[in-house]
Amino acid sequence: MNKADYIITGVMKGGTTVLYDFITSHPDVNKSTKKEIHYFSLNYDQGDQWYSDHFIDNDKMNGEASPTYFDLATCKTIPTMINRHNPEAKIIVILRDPVERAISHFNHLVTINKNEKLAELGPERFFNLPYPEAITASSEVTSLLYQVLNFSSYSQKLNVYKSQFPDRLLVLQNYDLRIKPYVTMKRVFNFLGLDEGHKSKDFEKVKYSSGTALDQISEETQHKLREFFARDTADTVKIMSGLK
Repeated sequence: MNKADYIITGVMKGGTTVLYDFITSHPDVNKSTKKEIHYFSLNYDQGDQWYSDHFIDNDKMNGEASPTYFDLATCKTIPTMINRHNPEAKIIVILRDPVERAISHFNHLVTINKNEKLAELGPERFFNLPYPEAITASSEVTSLLYQVLNFSSYSQKLNVYKSQFPDRLLVLQNYDLRIKPYVTMKRVFNFLGLDEGHKSKDFEKVKYSSGTALDQISEETQHKLREFFARDTADTVKIMSGLK
């Protein structure tokens, strides 16, 4: 039965698609039938054979990229399921500036999900809704605010992965992949045990979703969000500093 040798996960709108494309450009890596399989989060009832059928049976490396494995990992259930599938699987988590990611998530809800209420509200008003109301999720809009803020909070989920994959975990920053792709991909290939000399012109291509600039919201609102995420960001940095 074919298994995933590596799994990319991380935050929604964090760059998992770009990283998957870069990794599968390597001649020793297969492409799965689709990038996001979401087996351990949304499709576990399909069974192991269903998951295996997404991979190619040859000597090359198999893997996939599903953000839900991270976004839903508030406890160790998903990492435990991954370990059961392949005790030797390597995990790559990619993170992104939480404020930038939150804005990108908002834009995704408007442009991809076609949420008219959010489109009418706009990012500035959306991110100035009372944050305590997001916890109660008393309306569709506050429920979405909770989702956006929660998906930009990383420390609890990252700690879960660190506890389950202490020696098989690589954490990347979206910024590094964007600004220094060759250096970052050399690190990725080395982590996966692949020829780190592989290079692709695709590494230079900009494949990031448009409309995620910080200036979509005021500096005051940016500051408000950074204050909201400050403790979680500090905890995330501390966890990352403890990784090998």
